[in-house]
Amino acid sequence: MRALAFVVAASALASDCSVEAAPLGVTTATLPLIGVETCQTDGANYLVRCSIPTRTLSSTPFESAVPVRTVLKRNLIGTCVANKNPRLSLGVAGEPPVSYSFFGTPSVTLRKGDRSPITALTLQDEIPAETFGIRMQGCRVTLDVTFNEADVNSAAEAQTLIASIEADRDQKIQFRDRYLQLVQLSSAVQFLRAAGESVMTELTSPQMQELRMAAISSDEALKSVLTTCGSSLSQIDRTNLTELHGHLWVLGEPSKWAKPDGTPKTFADFLGPQAQQILTSIQNDTLEAAQLEAGASAAALAAERAIARVGIARQQLSVWLS
Repeated sequence: MRALAFVVAASALASDCSVEAAPLGVTTATLPLIGVETCQTDGANYLVRCSIPTRTLSSTPFESAVPVRTVLKRNLIGTCVANKNPRLSLGVAGEPPVSYSFFGTPSVTLRKGDRSPITALTLQDEIPAETFGIRMQGCRVTLDVTFNEADVNSAAEAQTLIASIEADRDQKIQFRDRYLQLVQLSSAVQFLRAAGESVMTELTSPQMQELRMAAISSDEALKSVLTTCGSSLSQIDRTNLTELHGHLWVLGEPSKWAKPDGTPKTFADFLGPQAQQILTSIQNDTLEAAQLEAGASAAALAAERAIARVGIARQQLSVWLS
């Protein structure tokens, strides 16, 4: 994960705004709202004609594993009494603007609809060029902005959140492993099917059918030779022919290796109707190899991301999990 490092856009922020990197990937910024930077003073050193310039805080996009929030807190120095109610419009792209009356409200929390990080925050004076009467000398109002902290409020919430993320990881790992098993099973089925068809092709070839017919045709002749007492065969030849005759039956009858129409039987035909149903079911349920490979790759990538997400989440929630 890219290190979370927010920067303040130079074109949008004046030198009166300070930014510093906070630990655990959270970035903070401090802005002056009311003070000599944004107001004029009258003859009695009252702050008047305060106008807060539009500012945009932007951030480098980063990957967050947990819901996050951005918190704005105003700080009052001195006793500040205004004859108007100053307000800021807080704008985040894609979200409705939020009106923040910072004199009367100590803090405001911003969340995007999908609870993802805020990468740009625009602060705009809702009543520009309005004259403010600030009663006290030395009055100063600043705004502290904490970007994209984990949106939890207790260790129990953090534990529940990390448990759900780990459960999602375990589910994706299991899905990945099952997908790999499916790929292996599909490969095995295809191999066995191809091997069976290859063997059947050899066993039902014209040469094998001719051999079976020849074995049947020569049966009587072989028996005659073997049983004739006056045969000139040696004992070794007689033994070999006897052994040959005893094994010719395994070739079977040609009709058992052919369909009624005379064409060679297939692997499914040879195994029978019940096996045919099983083979058809396997064939219908088996995805194409390319589809399986694509699915397995996607499942592996999802599992990898889920594993990484747990590490990121633990880093973001480390304050609560320690």
